[in-house]
Amino acid sequence: MIDAKPLQVIKSDNPSWLTLSKDQRHLFAVNENGPGQKDVVGKVSSFAIDPKTRQITPINQVQSRGEEPTHSSLSYD
Repeated sequence: MIDAKPLQVIKSDNPSWLTLSKDQRHLFAVNENGPGQKDVVGKVSSFAIDPKTRQITPINQVQSRGEEPTHSSLSYD
């Protein structure tokens, strides 16, 4: 059995999908906000990951320009 436990907790409104960059230095969370939520506009939050300590630090948050965004992906082209 694996003894899993959180290493760090980050406050983010209704995160529904996480995407990790190929180099594992950035993490993106889709904030699935919409009707019925305190904030009705969906957002995407970005975080930096320290390569040595693995600590996560918020970078930015932008509107997704739609309600209840659910999925995300990254393209390197």
